[in-house]
Amino acid sequence: MKYFLVILLLSTVIISAWSQSERPYIRSGNKAFYKASENPKKIDSLKYKDAEQEFKKALDEKPDSYEATYNLGNSFYKQQKFQDAITQYKIAANKNLPKQEKAWTYHNMGNSLLQSGNLKECIDAYKQALRVNPNDKETKYNLAYAQNMLNKQQQQQKQDQNQDKKDQQDKDKDQNKDKQDQKNQDKQEQQKQDQQKQDKQEQQEQKQKNDQISKEDAQRMLDALQNDEKKTQEKLKKQQQVRAQKIKIQKDW
Repeated sequence: MKYFLVILLLSTVIISAWSQSERPYIRSGNKAFYKASENPKKIDSLKYKDAEQEFKKALDEKPDSYEATYNLGNSFYKQQKFQDAITQYKIAANKNLPKQEKAWTYHNMGNSLLQSGNLKECIDAYKQALRVNPNDKETKYNLAYAQNMLNKQQQQQKQDQNQDKKDQQDKDKDQNKDKQDQKNQDKQEQQKQDQQKQDKQEQQEQKQKNDQISKEDAQRMLDALQNDEKKTQEKLKKQQQVRAQKIKIQKDW
């Protein structure tokens, strides 16, 4: 990452810089920044915070200072305040700058956008840097890296969308199956109820028929008994008549 303006640039303006009120704060901020990162194995994050405060003081003195704006963006970046860094780089990029400084600004803006996960804007920032300085190998590498990440992200999104679509189709299929199962169950239940109703009706009809047959049988039995009784009475009557006739014949003699 291109952090600070090279010494050559500072030395070209050092004569006029002494009379500028923001310069002491910029120098103090640069010192704190370099101090924070002089030991790569043990980064002093508090020094980056100190650098941030010094660059803010410089901007209070001179709000349009490119160096203070750019370096404040760098101190934000090192503290992983990527959105704040992006804001400063955008402000710096809008200033009237030499090509090299503009290229660095867009490069670091691209780095911050990459860290924040905004790949499309990140790629645009790297392209802006390469339009100004087409030969910057680091920017070319970062651009290729970001494009590769974006391609993978888009492929993953497509896979996720396809998976979501498949999951929704499976869900719809399951819901349709559940509806069909419920429909079949309702149909079976209705058939069962209809069969029970039919069986009950048939039982009632059979009972009524049986009751009717029983009444007819009872009537026939009653008629038979009455007929037997009648026959018995007639037989007895005949016997009595025969007996009476015999008695009369004996008297006539």
